[in-house]
Amino acid sequence: MTMKKSFVFILASFFLFSCASSPEMLSFKRGGNITMHYVGPVDWKSAEVPLFSIDLTFFAGKEGIEADTSVKYTLYAKDFSKSELQKMRLSFATDEGEYFPTEYQFIYAESESKGVKIRQSASLGADESRRLFTAQTLDIVVYKDDGCEFKRFSGKELQKILRKFSRIL
Repeated sequence: MTMKKSFVFILASFFLFSCASSPEMLSFKRGGNITMHYVGPVDWKSAEVPLFSIDLTFFAGKEGIEADTSVKYTLYAKDFSKSELQKMRLSFATDEGEYFPTEYQFIYAESESKGVKIRQSASLGADESRRLFTAQTLDIVVYKDDGCEFKRFSGKELQKILRKFSRIL
């Protein structure tokens, strides 16, 4: 086999055998009976928020979710500065309670024609992450720095993905 064919074969094998995929989720085996699951991105659009996108990465083992979930999101909002957007915080509002990610980290910002688009990451605890799978309702809420609600996004699409995914946990 030529070098190019070998590379293609190895790459194809990797995706076939180590990655269970669908358009909304990917799973990768890791050491110690842990599987890394990537869900997303799920996008929303509105007049004042041309783009809000979220994706989740969590780690599951024999006992279900075993570590904090990585929450990454992109927020493009009109009439806000980079600084104002960086100070906004998310929550996952369910029928069981409201769960707030912590440890926010700025990834990047881009100036757009009518606003700024930022990408940030945060961490959601393992216990809170488990509750997202069992919730009857789910919304993602963006809060301004002063604690006032800026925008609420219906989490129905994300919830559908999580419910499908919960069958394998």
